[in-house]
Amino acid sequence: MKRNNRLLLILGAVCAAGAALYFFSRPETCSVVAAEKGDITGVVKESATICGQESRKYYALVSAPVETFDLKEGDRVEEGDTLLMYDLSKLEYASREATINREQSEAACMGAIQKSDENLKRYEEARDQDVLYGVLYANVRENEQAVTEQQYAEDVNRQCAIDGINKKIARKNEEILDKKQELDKTLDKVANYTAQEEEVPKRVKKKKKDLTNDLNDLNDELLDLQTEAAGVYNTMLSPEENAKLNDDANAMEDIKRQWEEAIERKQAYEASFMNEEEKQSLKKQAEAAKESEEEAQRELERGIGGVKADFDGVVTQCNIKKDAFVQEGTELFTIESTDEIKAKVEISRFDIGSIEYGQEAVVEVADGSYKGYVTYISSRAVTDDSDKSRIEVEVTVDEPDSHLILGVDADVTIYTQRAYDAVLLPANACYTDDGGSYCYLLKNGRIEKRYFEPGIVSADHVECTAGIESGEQLITDAVTDSMIGKRAKAGEEG
Repeated sequence: MKRNNRLLLILGAVCAAGAALYFFSRPETCSVVAAEKGDITGVVKESATICGQESRKYYALVSAPVETFDLKEGDRVEEGDTLLMYDLSKLEYASREATINREQSEAACMGAIQKSDENLKRYEEARDQDVLYGVLYANVRENEQAVTEQQYAEDVNRQCAIDGINKKIARKNEEILDKKQELDKTLDKVANYTAQEEEVPKRVKKKKKDLTNDLNDLNDELLDLQTEAAGVYNTMLSPEENAKLNDDANAMEDIKRQWEEAIERKQAYEASFMNEEEKQSLKKQAEAAKESEEEAQRELERGIGGVKADFDGVVTQCNIKKDAFVQEGTELFTIESTDEIKAKVEISRFDIGSIEYGQEAVVEVADGSYKGYVTYISSRAVTDDSDKSRIEVEVTVDEPDSHLILGVDADVTIYTQRAYDAVLLPANACYTDDGGSYCYLLKNGRIEKRYFEPGIVSADHVECTAGIESGEQLITDAVTDSMIGKRAKAGEEG
């Protein structure tokens, strides 16, 4: 009985193992679609933003307060509309002030140059007089020297005679001094005898008399020598010659005085006239004042008329308000054109290779659909919110209308290349990883993963240029790499 029980347990285990083997080895049932040949038109679908074909930022052309401005974002404007007016009172004042400065600068320049020219003329006159009086002084002095040279020899002899007489006079003065001293001593002796009431000796009296006589004789001789010397001086020049010399001396003095005055005038005027560089500097100052005036007038003219719209459009940004003071170059507002509308779309790096200028497109906004074409492809990629590289493409709308509101979201479909009699793979059977594009196929009853070369991509199909042939079975169900090699059988397309 125990043996039969063991046999039953063994048979049960075998049956369970067989059931499990059957369950796990049974083929998967997959939805498949055969690759087929046909024509395909590629499409790229992306979200977009509606904007004007032309967008212009307006900047302040002058530095002034804003007098009138009542725009806000979303307002529509028409070409030629006055959008902003400036308060030009300060610019008008600056223009008048610049005109006054220019007139004053020009007048100062002309006056200074004219005065400089007059001083130059006076300098040249004084310089000529300097030369003239120098020549006159030399001529008169030469005449004077001519007179004295004739008397030179006589003057030398006379001077020698005078020198001799002067020496005699000097010796005579010495003798007179000695006699006076000797006489003074004798007179002292006489005074002593008289004071003592004694009789003055005859020898003392005689000596006094002799000394007195000698002193008188010496004085007479001195007088004669002085008279002789005066006579020598008086005979150096004749009265006519002396008068001529006096006239020449007076003339030289007068010429010298006028000569010195001419030199002073020349020196004074020499420092008061300008050279050509100084004149050019003054003229440049006047030119700078004129340029400042012209710039002030240009700035005023730029402000006159305010800011006008260059085209029909919508205000998309406002940076100022009425009564605000704006500096030249300040950004005022932005207007986007409504004459031409475009849709801005960002294309992935996988699709950008199929985008070309002029390709047809459809722009869908709400319930409206608009035809368009590709007019711009950026040469620089940007990064989207998920750090993926994307390239900006613009689609111009053929016939925009008032329902296209700037800034609204839209869907854009761009029709890319076309291919005829191509191998077409269903889009829901195609995948992509780092290795490229691939599909899962049902081949000989087992699941296979195969990479292929994609071509044109449409909404429903992908063109296969290599890797998969027409008629091969493609699995459209969800499949993972863990199922590769497992048995499967075709079922209905899911």
